[in-house]
Amino acid sequence: MAQSRADTSRLEDGIVAAMDKAMTPRLGFSLKAYNTATKSRNRMHDDTVARSYGFDGGLVPGVVLLAYMAHPPVTKWGLDWLSEGSISARFSMPVYHGDRVTISASSDQEASDDEMVLALADSNGELKVSGLASARSQATPHQIDMEAAPELPKTLPIASPNSLSTGTTLAPWAEQFHGAQSVDYLETIGAPASVFTRERVAQPGWFAELANSLLSSNVALGPWIHVSSDITMHGLVHDEQLILTCGRVRDEYERRGHRFVVVDCALTEGSRRVADVVHTAIYSPHQETPT
Repeated sequence: MAQSRADTSRLEDGIVAAMDKAMTPRLGFSLKAYNTATKSRNRMHDDTVARSYGFDGGLVPGVVLLAYMAHPPVTKWGLDWLSEGSISARFSMPVYHGDRVTISASSDQEASDDEMVLALADSNGELKVSGLASARSQATPHQIDMEAAPELPKTLPIASPNSLSTGTTLAPWAEQFHGAQSVDYLETIGAPASVFTRERVAQPGWFAELANSLLSSNVALGPWIHVSSDITMHGLVHDEQLILTCGRVRDEYERRGHRFVVVDCALTEGSRRVADVVHTAIYSPHQETPT
């Protein structure tokens, strides 16, 4: 017996609902990772330098991996997520240029439908980056006393426990967002860019890049490693808007010979807060002495 249009519609609704609940494969995708930073000042993205620290080659930047991981939540929640959502990422294993990686999103059975667990894994299924995205974040914006902020130093001090001591307020970094350049960047790295192409708004990886710039404009860094970012978004950043990034060192510590820094960053456009970032990096990685 032929199905009625109503029966077909109910069947389609059921299939769509099941897909929404699973959130895969509609929100998952795979690609070859792209190292955009082989010529950057951070030589940990250079093959030769990275190998001297025990890696197989130059590291794909964390900001690139964040751009990949932003696709599932922006696909599900759209511009609302970019206005009031959050994303966190922990870079636990290196990703190299040309690696085939898969980004997936799944429901946390103990969480609400407003959260998704993110994962970036290699072709063998080994987890490289773990993350969590929320449609709406309840995080309190960072309180940073800008009256205590210095001007950008003419001569950068060496990154050290002294120059990055806990409580240090960093000199602000200002940078303009360019929508067309952002779209070109996403196309270069192979990240799905439909929302960003259409709306010309900033993606979370750019906010992490601003945190990188804040750190590198305040202290002289050698090769260093992006460990994690927790990003809370408070409003859209549109084409040609000038964003001021302010920051304060939350913590500085040593672990297994590596020196870490955690920086609270507040991003504003005029008087409007657009994002907060908690940025963690190994600013001085331990290097084994050749025997």
